[in-house]
Amino acid sequence: STQSTWGPFNRIIEFPSPGRPFIRRSIDRTSKMAIFSKLLHSVPSFLSLAELAKRFPDASLSARIMTSLSKSDFYLKLIRSLGWARIMLLILSFICMPTSGKHLFYYGWLVRVCGYSAALLAIGSLGWKFWRVFLPLFVIFLAWRQRQLNKQLQKYPITCLEDLTKFAVRDLKYPPENHYFSTKDNVRLHYVTVGRGEKLIVIGNGLGGRFLYFEPFIQLLNKKNLYDTYTLVSWDYRGLFESSSPDVPSRLSIRDHVDDVLAIIDDFKSKQSSIVSDGIIENKQNSGKKECFIDCFIGWSTGVQVGLELAALHPNGVGRLILLNGAHGHTLQSVFQPIFRIPWFGAIIHDLLLYLRTRTNNFWDKLSAKINRNHDIIRYMYRPYSLIYGNALIEWWLLHYIKDIWGINSRHTTNYLRIFHQLDAHSAHHCMPEMKTPTLIVAGMLDVLTPSYLSYEMARVLPHNRLICYTFSTHFSIVEYKNKLPRDMYEFLIAEHPLSPTSTDSVT
Repeated sequence: STQSTWGPFNRIIEFPSPGRPFIRRSIDRTSKMAIFSKLLHSVPSFLSLAELAKRFPDASLSARIMTSLSKSDFYLKLIRSLGWARIMLLILSFICMPTSGKHLFYYGWLVRVCGYSAALLAIGSLGWKFWRVFLPLFVIFLAWRQRQLNKQLQKYPITCLEDLTKFAVRDLKYPPENHYFSTKDNVRLHYVTVGRGEKLIVIGNGLGGRFLYFEPFIQLLNKKNLYDTYTLVSWDYRGLFESSSPDVPSRLSIRDHVDDVLAIIDDFKSKQSSIVSDGIIENKQNSGKKECFIDCFIGWSTGVQVGLELAALHPNGVGRLILLNGAHGHTLQSVFQPIFRIPWFGAIIHDLLLYLRTRTNNFWDKLSAKINRNHDIIRYMYRPYSLIYGNALIEWWLLHYIKDIWGINSRHTTNYLRIFHQLDAHSAHHCMPEMKTPTLIVAGMLDVLTPSYLSYEMARVLPHNRLICYTFSTHFSIVEYKNKLPRDMYEFLIAEHPLSPTSTDSVT
C-alpha cells in the first residue's frame, strides 16, 4: 500500500513506490512543511515519526531532529504534560525578553511586550494549582516589604510634607539658595541653585513636579563631593508654584520655557560676575570664544521636551542631555495608551482638558480644600506602591505630587492644564536627526503617561544616544529606582566619552 496509516498525515503524505514518481515529487514539495505544521497541532508518537524518517531519509530535517529527541522519554512527558501552546509561549518569552534589549532597537519595544505577554499567559495557564502557591508567597513578600518600610521610617522619620522637604536636602555641603528675577515679559521666575562649581547642571522638572523629586541624584552628587565642580540649577515653570503667570495665557509654550532657561542662566552668571552675551557665556581669558553654557540638561517628563527644544535651538550650548520618562512631542496623542496609539483617543483627552479648564475657580478651590483635609487617605492609597518597590518615601512623594497639582489654588491648576495643551502642540521629532548632543534616554515599561515606545522612537532618530529601559518602572523612575538610576546618570555625567555606538539596555 502506498497510503500512510500514521494519523496526522494519512490525508497528506503517501509513501513513494517505484512505479509512481509523481507522488514522490509531491512528497518532496510538501513533506517538510506538512510534518512541521502538523507537529504544532498534535503530539504524535516519536516512534512513528522516526519510522517515517528512516523510510524517507531526505524528506524533512524536522523528522531527523525529532528522531534524535525520541531517544529520551523526558521530552515526550514534558510536551504531553504542558502542551504545545505553553511550550511555544515559554520559548517566545525567553527569546523576546533578552533579545530586544540588546539587538533590536525601536521595534524591539514591541518584541519585549510580546515576550512579557507570552510569559504571563504561560504562567496563567498553569491554573489554580500555581496561584494557590503563589498568593501566600505574595502575602509573605508584602509583609517582608512592610518590615523594610518600617525600618526606613525609623531611620528617617517623616510625619508631614515639611519633613519630606528637609529630608531631600539633608546634609548637603551647600544648602539650596532661592533666586527671583523678572523676564522681559514681566514674569517673575523662581529658581534654586545648589553648589559652587563652574559647570552647570540644569534640571527641567516634570509638569507639577519640583526640584526635590531628584533627591536620590542630589544626594549622590553630595556623596561624591561634586558640588565644588558642578552647580545644580532648577526652576519653577512660569505659571506654576512660586513663578508668576504671564499676562497673556498663551505665553506658556515650550519655546517660552526655553527662553526662561536662557534668562535664568544669564541672571545666575551675572550674579557670579561672568560676562554674558545673548545667553552664551564667554570666558574672560578667551574673550569672544563661545562655550557650552549648560554642561548637562536633565529633563523629566515635560523637561524632556524643553531639553530637546533647547538642544535644537542651541546645538553648541548643551553638552549632554539626560531624558527621563518623556516624549518628543504631541503628548496627548499617546497619554494613557501604553501599547499603541489609539485613533481619536488623543482628541478625547484634549477635549476633556478643555472642559476642565472651563470649570469655575470655586470648583478648584473646593477640590484643593478637600485634598488638603485628606492627606492621610491619599497617602494610604499609595501604600501598595511603596510596598512593591520597597521605598517608604514613594507614598509621600506621590502625596506631595497630588497636592502640588490639585491642592494649591485655582490659578495653579488652570495653568497646569494649559501647559498640557502646549505640550500637545509642540514637537521636536523633526529636529532630532540633526542633534549631535550625547543623550541618555531612560524609559519605564509600565509608564502610561509617556509610554516607553516614545523613548524607543527618540532612540531611533537621535544620532548619539543610549537607551535604558527599566522593565518594572512607571513614570516616576527617579524615585522607584532610587539607587540604580542615579548611578546611571552619574556615570553618564562624568564619563569622558559618554557614548559608545548607539545601544539599548534592558534593566529589570
